[in-house]
Amino acid sequence: MGKSIYSRRAQALAALLKQMRKDAGLTQAELASRIGRHQPYVHDYEAGDRQLRIPQIDEIARVLGTTTHAVIGELDKIAPPDEGPSETEEA
Repeated sequence: MGKSIYSRRAQALAALLKQMRKDAGLTQAELASRIGRHQPYVHDYEAGDRQLRIPQIDEIARVLGTTTHAVIGELDKIAPPDEGPSETEEA
């Protein structure tokens, strides 16, 4: 993968969705067809060259037989969100 402009979590999401696609026994072209896109679209997000929005993750998750909630839950396990300042810290 080349240099990505996206966060660690976005990269982890791309890797997770790629693994989920493979686990479902789908090629990039098959997944792309089922979500109404072309194969380069799937390649680009799996390579970290395209960032997905929630509606796109919803559609991919549905085709993979899961939910966005489950995908994000798994993402939280492998790449926990960065913690922001605590409520007691002053801005």
